[in-house]
Amino acid sequence: MPFKSEAQRRLFHVKADKGEISAATVREWEHATENKGDLPMHVEKTAYAAGARHALHKLGFIDPEDLPAYLAKRRRRQLQHLYSLNSETGLPAGGLLGPENAHT
Repeated sequence: MPFKSEAQRRLFHVKADKGEISAATVREWEHATENKGDLPMHVEKTAYAAGARHALHKLGFIDPEDLPAYLAKRRRRQLQHLYSLNSETGLPAGGLLGPENAHT
């Protein structure tokens, strides 16, 4: 699969250096990418994302500019719920939390 932006390409190289993905995967993506010099720095937002923001705003759920903060806050609430389940039952919460990440 080819890279879509220079930022994505840089991210893959950093992850490969950290060992999060294999160097073979990076080479495969590099090989599939044509015109490496013509990659945009960042990819434009998709029509779907713009449409979703507009729909949420039209329905009065959220201001489109606040969507990233809203989604981050929602994710934090989900994780807090998982932490509470983990502490109440003593069981791993869906395999997402190990002892090193458990909320105390």
